Amino acid sequence: MVLPLQKKTFVTLTSNVAPVCTGASGNLDEAISLTQEVPALSATSHQRCTQLLRRTNCFPEERDSENFDQAYCRLLAFELLFLWNALPSCSVQHINNLLEECQSVGWEPMEGLRYLVMGAAQCYLGLHEEHVASFQTCLAQRGELELHNTGEKGMTGQSGDRHISAFALYELGTLLCKNAKMSEIYSNIYIFLILYN
Repeated sequence: MVLPLQKKTFVTLTSNVAPVCTGASGNLDEAISLTQEVPALSATSHQRCTQLLRRTNCFPEERDSENFDQAYCRLLAFELLFLWNALPSCSVQHINNLLEECQSVGWEPMEGLRYLVMGAAQCYLGLHEEHVASFQTCLAQRGELELHNTGEKGMTGQSGDRHISAFALYELGTLLCKNAKMSEIYSNIYIFLILYN
């Protein structure tokens, strides 16, 4: 039983990563084509596999979308590096390139994603003030999005992007705890309670 599940997970993983990497390398038409194969896989997938497939939901159905470009796909690839904790294995030069890319992205697949990735990259470079500011900006953008979507206090957002706020809060909280800035910690806990209650 384990082997079929592992095989299905591998197929799902590659079907998720392939469109992201193909789009990030500039072949947008092929990336969209690859996402067309994903719905058949997601219908029979395990919960873990379904979570991996969420990135393909960020792709448009057709190439006509003006916001869908190579930078958009690269941001999704950077998100995968963050989620898989692969940023520490990148060279300083590559992390600096990643930061430049994030700053130049015009349209984000998910609100606040650019600042989540930037905050993580800045953390690895030891840029304390910058990574705290990036995580706070991410949360501010997410808070505005969530308040706008619900018309009241509470967490909604798209089901595939709620992890952005959660990761930003976690990263910011651990950074502030390391630096013993309790007033900032309490302030961010308050923000968390407002967003999630």
